[in-house]
Amino acid sequence: MAEPQAAFGIEAPVVAIAFVALLMLIGYYSWKRRVGATVQDFFLASRLLGYLVLGLSLYAAQYSGNSFIGYAARGYRDGFLFLSYPTFMVTILPFTILIAARLIPVSVTRNLTSPMDFVRARFGYEKNGLLLGAVIVLTLVFLVWGTFVQFFEQAIAMGYLGEVVSAGIIPYMYMVVIFVVGVIVFTVLGGFRGAALANAIMGAMMLVGLIATLGLIARNFGGVEHAVTTLATTKPSLISVPGGITRVTNWFSTIFLVGVGAPLYIHILQHLMAARSPAVYKRTLYFTPYFYILTATSLILIGLCGAAIIPGLGKMESERVVPLLVVKTVPVDPLAKPLGLLWMLAVLSATLSTAGTTVIALSVTVLKEIFRTFRPTASERTILLASRVLLALIALLAIPIVIEPRATIWRWTEIKFEGLIQAFPAVVLALYIPWINVKGALSGMIVGAIIALALSLSGYVTIQGLHAGMVGLIANILVCLAVSRLTAKPDEVNYAKNVLGLG
Repeated sequence: MAEPQAAFGIEAPVVAIAFVALLMLIGYYSWKRRVGATVQDFFLASRLLGYLVLGLSLYAAQYSGNSFIGYAARGYRDGFLFLSYPTFMVTILPFTILIAARLIPVSVTRNLTSPMDFVRARFGYEKNGLLLGAVIVLTLVFLVWGTFVQFFEQAIAMGYLGEVVSAGIIPYMYMVVIFVVGVIVFTVLGGFRGAALANAIMGAMMLVGLIATLGLIARNFGGVEHAVTTLATTKPSLISVPGGITRVTNWFSTIFLVGVGAPLYIHILQHLMAARSPAVYKRTLYFTPYFYILTATSLILIGLCGAAIIPGLGKMESERVVPLLVVKTVPVDPLAKPLGLLWMLAVLSATLSTAGTTVIALSVTVLKEIFRTFRPTASERTILLASRVLLALIALLAIPIVIEPRATIWRWTEIKFEGLIQAFPAVVLALYIPWINVKGALSGMIVGAIIALALSLSGYVTIQGLHAGMVGLIANILVCLAVSRLTAKPDEVNYAKNVLGLG
């Protein structure tokens, strides 16, 4: 195992604490101005986010600590075979556009504050409360699963970062606890607006830190060209192109798994619902596609450089490759410390930005369903207090799960999306196809989930390169369409068209 070096002194924790304090001040500023004093503002920032804040916040929420740590590590292990990464990150955008074009107008018109509000409104024609309740619960399970895993991936990434940068002085578990407590404080204070404003700052920080890291590697180790030349001799498989039908199928499966799944994160749907109109989201596309592809490509190249510079790391050791690279440059380069600290803040930004929005989204979604069922007349003050408590509990729940990670961050990513995408027909197809009904949505999700889970538990993680979750999604969609087509009633279709604003 690569021995950590004591590369950073007291300046690392000082800079990190100062940066987190700045984010907490943003939350305090929101609280002081009584921003977040209503449910509408705490959860959706009163739909007043501009396109620049919305775009940077979405970017920061999509590119998280698991990307900066775990996806670069996947680049270390797979090399150019992981070039599907930039593709699937860009693929996220058209699927997000599809959702935004219909979800934002429905959300504004009907004053919805969570994705489950949409599901309830869309399938509200169903008079059988049991069927409607089953669709709501099952959709909620899939959305919560994906979003919660996204949160605890951030805790894992932060644990790795703190452990390596401090040369083991701050143990992995301690760093996880510090991270979770920090997230609780700045999100409880600021609500969604505070998190979104902090995310915008952190999104810009991520871009600057990423460019600084690439420059640091090029300055000290010859950059990508030198890495490719070295790997051509030492490990040529990392610079080969994919071959064979299984590999190609896996590429496309990965692209669609993430491209379809990422827009379904509760916090991403929450961002879209916080926009005033689809036009606001469209304006974010002036700059976000370039950010997405630049970040993804850069992380692969950093991982590839790591394979040439620090060869021989095991599967779990490779999760630490990026901090190890930065630490390796500090003793030999006077610019390494300031640039390394900048990179550290970039990863801290990526991690906190996603973690903050995920726990807020989880708390509002779960809490609203609980209050709707058990205390429908609760005051806004009660709901806000309970949401802050639940937010803290959700964050603390991640600690025992990540104490000793038994899978790579990338594997958690696959598992996360394989469950999350099973909500696709009930959320996305239901936005565009008015004859999809509650029976079809419920049947599809049950069949899809059973198939995906059965294949995974049986050891068939992929079938000829196709992820088990993608096999489940295909069955899910087919069953949903078939059952809906056979059972939909004219009045039911008219009701759905009215909800969707189609006439």
